[in-house]
Amino acid sequence: MLLYKSLNNLSALNEADFVNFSESTTRKKRPIIIYRLGAKIDCYKFSFFPRTVVEWDDLPQHVVLAADVNGFKTRLEAHWLAD
Repeated sequence: MLLYKSLNNLSALNEADFVNFSESTTRKKRPIIIYRLGAKIDCYKFSFFPRTVVEWDDLPQHVVLAADVNGFKTRLEAHWLAD
């Protein structure tokens, strides 16, 4: 939820300080691409952003593109229940 809120300007957190991302130039990809962060030290590798980016990249596009927080939450729960 925090990453969704941050990417959609619904949080005071500036995600650009923690992750590398760019806007996609193709229609087939997500509108925002988040690059996985290289982490050599376990305390950073298993911290919020490196771990969350991996999980975020595994989400289907319809979940990531939810119009609001409640829609994101509903789609995320449905995705988890489907697994």
